[in-house]
Amino acid sequence: LPSRSSGLSGGIDNFYFPSWMEGEWDVIQTLVSTQTPLGIKYVGGPSGSEEIARKSLKEQDAQLNRSVSLRLRFIKTKWGVAEDR
Repeated sequence: LPSRSSGLSGGIDNFYFPSWMEGEWDVIQTLVSTQTPLGIKYVGGPSGSEEIARKSLKEQDAQLNRSVSLRLRFIKTKWGVAEDR
């Protein structure tokens, strides 16, 4: 998917989607696994705290195989259709 940093969102890159994605979508997502191929230091926030990483992974493990319903909205921008965050 194309990406562009607009500068309007504090430099956050957006992904752009096909025009048919514009609108609101009811979604069900399920976390089925977690992995840390580069190690847990990348999970522990900006400081790389292993204690925070372990707590985060424990919280993620508690959410495994639980379905969550949510609504996503995609809006038309001057660059294309992007997720409305």
